[in-house]
Amino acid sequence: NLWIETTFSELKKVLTSSNILLINESESKLLTKRANIENAAEELLGMGPEIVVIKKGSEGAELFSNRETIKIGAFPVKEVIDPTGAGDVFAGTFIAALAEKDSNQTALLKASAMASFSTCVRGPVAAASLKPPNTSAVNARGAITPANLYDGGQLTNQNNFKR
Repeated sequence: NLWIETTFSELKKVLTSSNILLINESESKLLTKRANIENAAEELLGMGPEIVVIKKGSEGAELFSNRETIKIGAFPVKEVIDPTGAGDVFAGTFIAALAEKDSNQTALLKASAMASFSTCVRGPVAAASLKPPNTSAVNARGAITPANLYDGGQLTNQNNFKR
C-alpha cells in the first residue's frame, strides 16, 4: 500500500509503460477505488498494462487482458506452514513461465502451484529447493499433476486446483 498511498502519480506513470501488472486483491481495490476485482481489473487495464493478474491468496488468482480472462484456484496442499513470500513466488514463476513462452493459462497454473508449494516449508531457503514445474506437468485438461511438480509428499491426491 506504500506506493499507492505515498507516490500515486508516479505509480500511474509507471503503469502506463508496463506490460504486466501483478497485484493482490486489496491493492487492486485500493488503487482503483473499485469494490470488485472485475471492475478494478478493467480500470487497471485502462492504465496501460496489457495483462493484469490479481492474486487472491488462498483463493487463487485471476488474469485479465483485452483477449481473455482466466480464473485459477490455489493448488491444494495438506498443510500450510509459512505463507511468507508466496506472492513473490507466484510472481517470479509467472514471469519465468511467460519467458519460456508458456501460455497465460499455463503460466498461471505453474505460478499457483509453486506459490502453494512454497507455503509447505518454512523460509526462503527451503522453498528454493522445490522442484520447478515444467510444461510436461500440465495435462490435457490444464491441470498440473502433483507427481510431476513436487516429490516431497506434501500434496493431497487431488490433480486439480480448487475452484
